[in-house]
Amino acid sequence: MFVELSDDILAKIFGFLEASDVLRCSLVCKSWYRVAFGDQIWCNLCERYFLPNTLRSLVTKLEENAITVCKSCCSESASLGSLDFGFVESGRQTPEYDSTDSDRSDSSTATEPPTILCGTKLCCCQKRKRLAILIEEFLNDSHNSCSKYSLFKEFFHYFSRGSYYVSRLVKVLDILETFCRRANLAAAYTLLPGVDESCIEEQLGNELPPDLYCLYRLCSGQYIPSDYSQFQGILGGYLFYDVLVDWNLATVCRMHVSELESHRILKIGQDMFWHNNRGSQGLFVDLDTKHVIELTQNHYVIASKDIVTYLEKYVKDLSSNSLMIDRNTKQILRFSLCATYSGYSDVVTGYIRIQATCLFVPGISKFCNSQEQDEFVFAYRIRISMLSSAPSHYMFRLEQRHWIVTDTDGHVENIRGPGVIGEHPVFYPGSVFDYASCAPLRGPVGKMRGSFTFRPLHHESGSEIATPFIAHVGELQLNFFERYSFPSDSPQKYLQLQEIWQRNHFI
Repeated sequence: MFVELSDDILAKIFGFLEASDVLRCSLVCKSWYRVAFGDQIWCNLCERYFLPNTLRSLVTKLEENAITVCKSCCSESASLGSLDFGFVESGRQTPEYDSTDSDRSDSSTATEPPTILCGTKLCCCQKRKRLAILIEEFLNDSHNSCSKYSLFKEFFHYFSRGSYYVSRLVKVLDILETFCRRANLAAAYTLLPGVDESCIEEQLGNELPPDLYCLYRLCSGQYIPSDYSQFQGILGGYLFYDVLVDWNLATVCRMHVSELESHRILKIGQDMFWHNNRGSQGLFVDLDTKHVIELTQNHYVIASKDIVTYLEKYVKDLSSNSLMIDRNTKQILRFSLCATYSGYSDVVTGYIRIQATCLFVPGISKFCNSQEQDEFVFAYRIRISMLSSAPSHYMFRLEQRHWIVTDTDGHVENIRGPGVIGEHPVFYPGSVFDYASCAPLRGPVGKMRGSFTFRPLHHESGSEIATPFIAHVGELQLNFFERYSFPSDSPQKYLQLQEIWQRNHFI
């Protein structure tokens, strides 16, 4: 029956298949073979697997970043090999990246192409040029009947076992790079081009799972200068009290496989700061399960089922403006500004607006099966502002705070005190004040609500703002399960809570 179908119908059917299935179909008969190797089918498969247009945009941006970093490194140090982070220009400086460099001789008088030093191995841009050539050949739309299939094979060979993740990661990296540039974030222009397969194997052997392997073939990590003065972690961070975390995407040359109990883990999110050694931070990949994990003080929690899903969720929040950006440091903050999270509230009292958001902090939390008291630390960030529409003579000073924190077991604690973090900020129309603090719980869920007392300044006796007033903070749900999950060897009471939450939310 299928043998009698027209070529057009067969081509449409084959268009829904994966590449491996199309190749199997080509073995059925001569007519199916002819249709299976049609140019349009493999053109569509290239588009689906490798997103050539977006890939070209990403490769261009990362190569521009590499040239900028190379020039910066040369100006920072006369000894090019002395930089600690592992990415420097090798050979002579070149003002521009010339695609014809690959055809020049390797003599001492020739101008060498810019290269990136990754660990102890030089990864010349020569092999990355091959990817650029493949992209251009595909987009130039050659009319050779087998050209698209041949190009698909070369793309597939270039990314090897990571080919099935290319389209998803290209989207993620391109959105991330574009967002950082447009928002003028400190992390802009710090992502670098992918490394050669030999570099990955030399540093890690065949330890990387396919999705992580693909990530580093596309992007070799994030360059952080040795004398950085800003928060540049492209994976975001947070700050409260003496805890300051800023995650950058770790480079292959800084990676090594370590042991966590019976698991082999790899650190991919390098924390740049961690004051007073209060815990361990960073993002890790469990090489056995592919889970993205974060360490607690005595165990670990699961942040995502794999690195691609983790990055997709992060970029979605970032591009939808659901994450905070620090107005002064231009750091990406992991605090959510999205009403879809239960850990967010936005309340206006009079002309005072109070936005509150929270997140779980694994690095200084602890839980175990022993009798030791568990502690789940939630950081919260408060943004207090006076609306610009307030009368110009309005001016208030924050006098007192009051928090009501309810723990997992229903225990309620009232917290009162003067001002916030030792300050009594003054508000006038359009002014904004941000601060962060934390609330430890004895279990993975809880809630908090509160209020601030304001005293008016510069008012006339008997006016409508002559007496202090209270501005309320909406209820925040302190919920571990919205972003994390427990591993299977966690205390049974927490696994039961997790099962109930997942069942109620159809996860």
